[in-house]
Amino acid sequence: MNTLLDESEAKLERESILLHPEIKSWWVLNIMGPIEEFCLRFHISPNAITIAATIICISCFFLYAYGHFLTAGYIVLLVGSLDVLDGRVARATNQATRQGEFLDSVMDRYQDFLLLAGLAIFYRDTWMLYLVLAAISGTMFTSYVRAKADILGVDLSNIGTMQRPERFFMLGFGSIVSSIFQISLMPFYGQGNLPPHHILIAVIFVLSVTTNWTAIKRIRYTMSQLA
Repeated sequence: MNTLLDESEAKLERESILLHPEIKSWWVLNIMGPIEEFCLRFHISPNAITIAATIICISCFFLYAYGHFLTAGYIVLLVGSLDVLDGRVARATNQATRQGEFLDSVMDRYQDFLLLAGLAIFYRDTWMLYLVLAAISGTMFTSYVRAKADILGVDLSNIGTMQRPERFFMLGFGSIVSSIFQISLMPFYGQGNLPPHHILIAVIFVLSVTTNWTAIKRIRYTMSQLA
């Protein structure tokens, strides 16, 4: 979101249960810093970063759909970084505009949907589909409630624990850890007899519960402020 402080970066700067300040500082300095310098050096626009992140999410959709969770996890973390990077580049180059804010907000929703839709396709013939659909609905409503509340003058930036940076961190890191754990089991089970991705299943369960709980908390808070 190419404004003075976009949604994702604002949440990076606040206290978080999952994203400890030391983790955030390390990530911004060591991961995002070199990428930001590259974008500034080659005059890559914030809108180009936003579009690139969405295109990358399309590849992640197919990776999740076909069960390539390890690669998908790394890409999720990359997209999460790009989601913050566009706002940093916009301010550094004085390109923060309402048009950029709108584009980023819309692309954010596409990105959220693509990531989880890939998992929905992978789990389409199992009970896990219902958990993924719950995570999709929670993610969409968390963002929608905030957007509607902003229009009505209610600030929800600090309401809820499972917001966008936390979702990217949990899904990306969870996919990586789950895949590494599966690989470690191959000598004991064989590739064709591996158990399900229990770690990723747990991550999806947490996402489905916490995103909907965040949406409910935001609804309750907004109603109380408008009463």
